[in-house]
Amino acid sequence: MADTRILIVEDEIIVARDLKNILEAMGYVVIGMVASGGEAIRCVAETRPDLVLMDIMLGGSMDGIDAADAILAQYNVPVIYLTAYADSVTLQRAKITEPYGYLLKPFAERELEVAIEMGLYKHRMRNRLRESEQWFAATLKSIADGVIATNTEGKVKFMNPVAEYLTGWKEEDAIGKNVSEVLNISILNLHEGISRATDEGDSRYFESRMILIARNGKEKYIDFSIAPIEEEDGEYTGGVLAIRDITRRVQVEDELRRHRDHLEEMVRDRTAELTYTNDMLRLEVSEKEKAREELKQAKDRAESANRAKTEFLANMSHELRTPLNSIIGFSKLMKMQTTNDDFKIYLDNMLSSGLHLLNIINDILDLSKIEAGKMDYEKRPLNIRTIVFSCVSIMAVQAKEKKINLDVAWSISHDIMVCGEEKRLQQIFINIISNAIKFTAENGHVMVRPRLWNGLIEVDVIDDGIGIKKEHLGYIFEKFSQVGSGLGRGNSGTGLGLTITKRLVEAHNGKIRVESSEGVGSTVTVALPVSAVQ
Repeated sequence: MADTRILIVEDEIIVARDLKNILEAMGYVVIGMVASGGEAIRCVAETRPDLVLMDIMLGGSMDGIDAADAILAQYNVPVIYLTAYADSVTLQRAKITEPYGYLLKPFAERELEVAIEMGLYKHRMRNRLRESEQWFAATLKSIADGVIATNTEGKVKFMNPVAEYLTGWKEEDAIGKNVSEVLNISILNLHEGISRATDEGDSRYFESRMILIARNGKEKYIDFSIAPIEEEDGEYTGGVLAIRDITRRVQVEDELRRHRDHLEEMVRDRTAELTYTNDMLRLEVSEKEKAREELKQAKDRAESANRAKTEFLANMSHELRTPLNSIIGFSKLMKMQTTNDDFKIYLDNMLSSGLHLLNIINDILDLSKIEAGKMDYEKRPLNIRTIVFSCVSIMAVQAKEKKINLDVAWSISHDIMVCGEEKRLQQIFINIISNAIKFTAENGHVMVRPRLWNGLIEVDVIDDGIGIKKEHLGYIFEKFSQVGSGLGRGNSGTGLGLTITKRLVEAHNGKIRVESSEGVGSTVTVALPVSAVQ
């Protein structure tokens, strides 16, 4: 009741308000009060109430009966008439619209409540009946089998479209005719079969490649069943025949039989061919095993050559670094002792080039050691805050020279320990911060920010520099790969910095990732497991 929504159609405003108060006191929801038939139809279209209380005598060109007729036809909303008139003409007009109730004014509140509940119940039952009829009609029309219903005398009373198609008879022509005439199967007396089914009260099923001769003389293979029609009192009033066209199935079975015979002959021929093919396959497998072994040996030789190459690079880098350190040292001494400005410029260039070459050699040496498995780590619990702040302090000079604001937003109050080698952890963060400064324009900003997540300490290095194109993000950690900076040749390098950084992070059981937007900036995140020793 609480969910029942009612529309009041009454042109007397006092009567309408009184009726509204009564309905709301009963627990109904009054969704509106209108005074004309046209307004009633528009309100029903917009709000779709559960029921309409309609006064018959309304002002205007449309009275309550006309409005109710339109509402029922268009929106299927139940209408109860409220009127002070009970003359035969009015009653006759009202009956035509099939209202769900008719109350004469004045009426008692209990009469109104009963009329509403009965009207709602009647409407629900009508909807259910309509749905059942529609479902039943759709089922009979869409069923794949032909259906014929007869009386106890074997006279046809009903045929569905499939039965019409199979027999060639239209339902209107077949009604009243003996089923044996419509369903022409010469080897079976259908009337006798129906009589036995009704007498014994049991279904009968027939399947023996029966041939149905249609009205136009065409023949079809069928199977079918007969079932009795029983009323509620147990009396049998006829039978139902379900017919299935199996012509295609019979044709397929015959075709399959022919194919089976043909296949048996082919199997004999193929058996001999397969015997020969198996012998050839065994020979091919033997050759593939030999090729696989040769491939394995070639792979081993290639890996051995790669290790030798890596060891050679490591040794060469070491041999180059020793004399280069001497060149750098002597350049510094000469610069300290000379007073000639031109020589100082030459020595500055020599010193800068030497340091650049030394960085390249150091990168090659580190990568060679990592790939050769010769990079040793003396891991111990370290305070990550101390590591990060020391790296920021080291890079502060470089940031100041470029007029870049380098900040640390360290919001974690307690010490966070990680297990690792101090020198290598510093190398990781110096490489990342150095890249951020390198690819950030003058007066830019670089921020270092940590956070704890799922047993990891994640450190973000955020810059507002040139960023990285989306298509370049997939290979920035590959060896010798460089993304053009657009900031000049002074920012070029070996393309090994991020490769070495990634290898060092992974050696500490961590992960590194990069997020970047071209022209906006980049964020490099290093995630390291927190040590159990705090």
